[in-house]
Amino acid sequence: MGFFFFGISTVSWVICTTSRRKEWADIMLDYVHHKRCSFLSNSWASFLKRLKS
Repeated sequence: MGFFFFGISTVSWVICTTSRRKEWADIMLDYVHHKRCSFLSNSWASFLKRLKS
């Protein structure tokens, strides 16, 4: 657990202190948006199926 936290902290620090910080932020936002939309659509579809049956 400690190594995981150390790794995440190190990666976060490197991303936030680089000169291309805006590019990293855009990449992460695109990734999070993609994951949220793909999981949300599946959850929403299964929820609607339960309501209809």
